[in-house]
Amino acid sequence: MAKDEALRTLQARYEELDRPVSIALTLIHELDPTDPQSAQACVRLSERITEHYVFSPAVAARLGLALVTLRDWQGIVELCQSNRVRVEPGDRMGAFEALALDHLGETEKARDRLLKIVATGSDDPLALNTYATIATRCGYVDDAVEAAERALETARSKGEQLEFIKLLFFLIQFSDPTSERLLELALRAGELVDQSVESQEGTYLMMHLSGTLGGRSDIDLARDREQFRTRADAFFRNFPNSRMLWRGEIREGASGTELVESLKALTGMTPDREAFQKRQSAPYSRD
Repeated sequence: MAKDEALRTLQARYEELDRPVSIALTLIHELDPTDPQSAQACVRLSERITEHYVFSPAVAARLGLALVTLRDWQGIVELCQSNRVRVEPGDRMGAFEALALDHLGETEKARDRLLKIVATGSDDPLALNTYATIATRCGYVDDAVEAAERALETARSKGEQLEFIKLLFFLIQFSDPTSERLLELALRAGELVDQSVESQEGTYLMMHLSGTLGGRSDIDLARDREQFRTRADAFFRNFPNSRMLWRGEIREGASGTELVESLKALTGMTPDREAFQKRQSAPYSRD
């Protein structure tokens, strides 16, 4: 309540002082863009800011979330295609554009935009993270999953299929880390990757790991254990100095819980790293 009261006071002072840009920048960072009333305020603040500055990627992302909340899909497309956002490495705004195009019925354009994002997913997790964050924070997970499913159905190559499977995996994991679909998608990815390419095989093994951590039964774990062990052993032979995965030991007859802990060790998943990843899963959360 104290923070809400402070924000109301700051908003009042902003109007009293003839809308100084410095306060506008503070407010747009503090208001919740997923709240309809605050989203409208964010849009008004952005109009003031753009009179003087090009949007930083952080400000543009908050404006994008506000426009999603207001369902202003055309406004999002215009923002993403404008020169109002400072260009930096990565494709964060592409995530907003893909979501908006899909809602405008521009399915093919949305698919192409998504492909540009996922094609660089291994080097630019921020864009995928942003896409998943928008979908989950604003209640469009099902829409995002359906868009990715449609894109997967029309994928023109094995490489495109793999990238859209990874996107589906990411979206589902982000919204429901215990989903049984995760292991299914991981196994599909395992059929598509080139096992001689460290990044591809390492990504598959980590997807398999995450899918296994989703709460599958011991019977399911036992069924997939041998495939994971065989592929992991080959990976460590081929890439002994890999930084993607660390070697661990899986005891014969291990329970599901023991297997999960052993698999965590394979990725170097310490308690500190696990806690850090959980904190990173909601980059736009308010204090």
